[in-house]
Amino acid sequence: MGMGVSANPLDKGRIGRMLVDEGIIELEDLKTALEVQIERGGKIVEILIHLGCLDASTMSGFLSSRPGDASIELDRYRVPRELCELIPREYALEHEVFPIDRMGNCFTVAMTFPIELETIRRLEEITGLNVNALLCNAQDIRAAIRSYYPAKESAQSQPRDKITRGQIETGLKVENVVQMLRRIDSLPALPQTVQQVQEATADPDTSLRDIAEIVSTDPAISAKLLRLANSAAYGFLIKINNVQSAITLLGMRETYMAVLSSAIIDITEASSFFDHKRYWKWSMFSAAAARNIATAAGHGRKAGVFTAGLLSDIGRFALSEIAPIRYSRIDRDLEGIELAMAEEEALGIGHPEAGHILAVHWQMPDEISEPIRFHHRPELAQIDPDLTAMVALAAVMSDAYMRGDAPGEEVFESHAQLLSILGLQPAQVADTYAATRTPEMEMM
Repeated sequence: MGMGVSANPLDKGRIGRMLVDEGIIELEDLKTALEVQIERGGKIVEILIHLGCLDASTMSGFLSSRPGDASIELDRYRVPRELCELIPREYALEHEVFPIDRMGNCFTVAMTFPIELETIRRLEEITGLNVNALLCNAQDIRAAIRSYYPAKESAQSQPRDKITRGQIETGLKVENVVQMLRRIDSLPALPQTVQQVQEATADPDTSLRDIAEIVSTDPAISAKLLRLANSAAYGFLIKINNVQSAITLLGMRETYMAVLSSAIIDITEASSFFDHKRYWKWSMFSAAAARNIATAAGHGRKAGVFTAGLLSDIGRFALSEIAPIRYSRIDRDLEGIELAMAEEEALGIGHPEAGHILAVHWQMPDEISEPIRFHHRPELAQIDPDLTAMVALAAVMSDAYMRGDAPGEEVFESHAQLLSILGLQPAQVADTYAATRTPEMEMM
């Protein structure tokens, strides 16, 4: 008992330090995880897995192979219920710890991570006993807590972003990535968007249309406002598919609060992992191109086309938020279907599917979610194939724009099937591409 706390942040990450010493993770990975822990809290192992620095099966093997750490199977034990009174139920749930036995001053507990010295130290403070920790599966611990503690486990008692040992054994596979995607309530806004909206709302002459023009330049904020406007709280049968309508429905105050809340996360800290400026530039060109393609194809101001183009690659943004380090290792020069394949190899899921999961989770209308999902495979679209084809062609144009390709028919010759769906000739597409490359776009 009475363990001292070091002022050195690396000393606080004792588990991480062990992993570094064993050559399982790099020292830079540990430093990054500790920075995240300081900013957001959480357990260092969970953060390392969340960032993609630590392979989950390796962590499981590391825990099992340590010579001094015994393991236990809880279902073989009958635990006296008075032992449960020594550990508060909320603490047991949060830290995945369960009492096993007591002999005099020695208190034996089961833990998911028995090398978490801070948890052990806190248990010794709570109980006044010397704690001996044994390794146990998290699912068994949670089952024991449900069985032995009188109160029923509530949704509020469960740590929302907990990564349990059961998840550790499967690692960053598709199921885990999907679960993490569904926990994303919003993505960070571009700082200039927040500032511009703040200044605009302070001006009594500002209209909702003025706010819509500002917000429409930011994919993350546009996505959040559409999610809010289409939430069950507003109870409309017709889905909102554009930012102007969303802001009209929400009102200026609600829009301002939504934008302001997105400023909580400072995206500059993630700039080394994901090029937010490049992503924003790609998205803006895609939105403008999709709108111009709709006009060229004879659809005029087709509803939802600008927003669908703006959000078509929102899955890239989301994946970089879930596993920034792992995502940063993907070749930044990849694009289109090749990028999606590389994402699937690294994370088990590509950005089109990740974006679609977000769109469904945020209750976006089908004409937005379908192009997000199929903008690299438009032939699979069923709800609005024309709209998906427009967004798909806009993505091709955006890739060409980011490569610096000059306008020319040869850029689009390999996309004859896509052009056929829209009834466009290569020369028309080349002209549309050239028209989208406005001076304002070039200056972004």
